[in-house]
Formats: sequence, structure tokens, C-alpha cells
Amino acid sequence: DIDELGNMGIDIENVYQIDKPTPISTIIEDSSITKILVAPNLKREMNFDKIELNERVLTGNKIIFFTPIAKKFKKPIQLSKNKNIISIFTLELQQVKSIEELREILNYKMDIMFSNLRDLAKILGKSLINVEDEIGIENLIDVIDELMKKFSHIRIYTHGRKGSFIRSEHGIKIKIPIMPVKVLDQTGAGDTYSAGFISKLYNLIEDLNHLKSLYQTENRKELFEVLENCGQFGTYTAAFKISKGESPTEKELDEFLKS
Repeated sequence: DIDELGNMGIDIENVYQIDKPTPISTIIEDSSITKILVAPNLKREMNFDKIELNERVLTGNKIIFFTPIAKKFKKPIQLSKNKNIISIFTLELQQVKSIEELREILNYKMDIMFSNLRDLAKILGKSLINVEDEIGIENLIDVIDELMKKFSHIRIYTHGRKGSFIRSEHGIKIKIPIMPVKVLDQTGAGDTYSAGFISKLYNLIEDLNHLKSLYQTENRKELFEVLENCGQFGTYTAAFKISKGESPTEKELDEFLKS
């Protein structure tokens, strides 16, 4: 309920709701991947067509996050273009089926992209069959990244038990291994990774101008350190989620890492 969010101190002025049944989700899980399939009922009506947006909704915010990026976000995507705000999106097969669809939605270069490597390979028509060793995975990511760097300055590719792979300006390549834990429930691991990554970025980066300054050649080392720190924090956050079945508070995560 929106009023509950307000009682928690959250600004609900620009939170919108539709008085209809929520989407039905089916979760399919195996040892390597979890997929959540959402029925289209309410999802088709969750868009900004009838909502008046103005630049005021971005005032005072450091980050705007589109997850997953979809056609329904075209209006706020254009609203945030050329604004002093860090733009981030996730790319998922359930909303974008091809690179052409992504081009229709996104006509400028955002700051950060998250994508599951399996989803992205299908979107781009690439095969992951027999790509199991780290060298093969890195090579495939390099091929994919040549296409995706047109859409984002920083790209994060997650690949389950193989960890996450970060690419950015000046040829930065970072591999973040998983944190070995006993898995209770894999659902939401990718979203939790993104949340952890972004929360650390929020604390390390002052604003968009600060982030842009790190794209400069002379600041390559600092950019590498920031991205590595964010990737590790995202990994720790996801490890907590899949081993405990819930997302952590900052205090809970600190205690988890000390244990």
C-alpha cells in the first residue's frame, strides 16, 4: 500500500498505482538459473502514457534506474536525457527480444547497464553452448561488449556461478568471482546484485559529473577501483539473499561478512 510507504518516510508524490489485480508470476528454477515468467495482464497497462511527467521528478536525485528497460519507459528515458543524473538500466529477454528493439527504446548512451549473459546472448543471437571455461566466456563477452558499449559507458554481465564481468571505458575488464554459500533460494539474485552494486556506487560517487570525470584516461585507476568495489559489494549482497532468502540491511550484511 502506498500509504505504508509514506509512513516509512518514503516520498510517494511520484509513485503511481493501478487498482487492478497484480501480475501472476511463475518461477522456474534449476541448479544453474532461475527464470521468473510474468503474465501480461497488469504489466501491459503499467506504462506512462497517461501520466504527466516533468523535470521536477528528477530534482535532487542522483540516480535513475530502469529495470528492466522496456518500451513503457520511453517517456522517462527521454526526460532524463542530458540531465545531471546517473542513468542505469537492466536488460532482460522478457522485455527486449532483439538489439533492434533496444535501439527503438534507447537512443542515447546511458552510464551503466546490467544484463544476465544468457539473456543477452539470446537477444543478440549468440550461442553459449560449449562456452564453459573462463577464457571462452571472456572471449564471448568481448564480442558482445563491442555491440553493447554503444548503449552504456559501463557494462556488467552476470553469469550465475561463473561470477560477474565488468567492462568500461579505456579497456577496463574486471572479473568478480562468486562468494561460495549454501544456496537456499536463487530467486532475485540478479536484482539483489544490482541493488548492492548501485548502493555502493551511490556512496562512492558524488554525482554524474564525478562519474564522468572517471571516464578520463588519467582517472582509469580510480574508475577500476570504484567498479571493483561495487561489483564485490553486489556479489556479497546477492550471496546473502540466496543463502538467507531475504535482502539484507547494511548492518545484517556487515555481520554476514564477518561470520
